[in-house]
Amino acid sequence: MTPAPPTVVPSPTVAPSPTVAPSPTPAPTAVAEEPKVECDKNTPTGTQTDENGSDLPIVITLTCENAVAAAKDLVGPDPAIAYIEFHYGWWCPPGAFCPASQLNTGQVIFHRKGLRPDILVSVKSDAAGRVTALDQRPLPSPSG
Repeated sequence: MTPAPPTVVPSPTVAPSPTVAPSPTPAPTAVAEEPKVECDKNTPTGTQTDENGSDLPIVITLTCENAVAAAKDLVGPDPAIAYIEFHYGWWCPPGAFCPASQLNTGQVIFHRKGLRPDILVSVKSDAAGRVTALDQRPLPSPSG
């Protein structure tokens, strides 16, 4: 008897795994820088007389931050804004802020690049600190 030849079992063929190309890395998107904000450092003070005749300080709820935020909401995004300026008080021609303005009122000025006119936004806040942007208009020229 002749021994039987060994049985050769073919090894399974393994299909090559598909090559997965790395997904392209998205290019970084340019993030627009927030314009610089210049804040009025002269917070107004004042008093009001209560029913007993005592003078009580008026709480100033208008801040540079909440005034600028309300004004930005009104104006909307504008890539031409170079910087923003906040002042307490109303705008009084010719090109000055009224010293006798009501407390908790202010102006936000959006200075724009190029030949575009700057924007003036009037703001006021109530006793709870809710700020209202009242209007927006081109900044009046200093000459009137």
